[in-house]
Amino acid sequence: MPPFEDNAPKIVGTVVALTLLGSIVLPLRIHVRASNHALSWEDWTMMVALVPWAALSAVCIAGAFHGVGVAEGKLTVEERQNALMWFWLFEVLWCLAVIPVKLSISFMLGRIAVAKRPWVIGLYIISVLVTTITLLGFFYIIFRCTPIS
Repeated sequence: MPPFEDNAPKIVGTVVALTLLGSIVLPLRIHVRASNHALSWEDWTMMVALVPWAALSAVCIAGAFHGVGVAEGKLTVEERQNALMWFWLFEVLWCLAVIPVKLSISFMLGRIAVAKRPWVIGLYIISVLVTTITLLGFFYIIFRCTPIS
């Protein structure tokens, strides 16, 4: 088992804090929006984002206990390979988690700026481009990976 030192405890602390904060804020937001009959696409998209975000959080915490965040010189070759595998999983899940989050923000901005049609069109063009680029990054990460063992 690799050492749990250097930046690994900071990774765990950050992930736990942000996950707890999100676990409180999102249900409160959904409750308020539902009680006002104001649920819209951004709320549903953010709820979809919970699945990859939960997996991403679990991988970040597990990765910190398997060498991610530890100085390279303190890890054996096997521990470094294991840490890189966890980091690879993080990269893949990050791509999957960030797409619905960004789309949710785009839907919210589109709802707010509905009276300014050129802005909304530009917003959705940028959203399509960002989603496409993130998906390309996702497939690049998956197919470019060369397993060490």
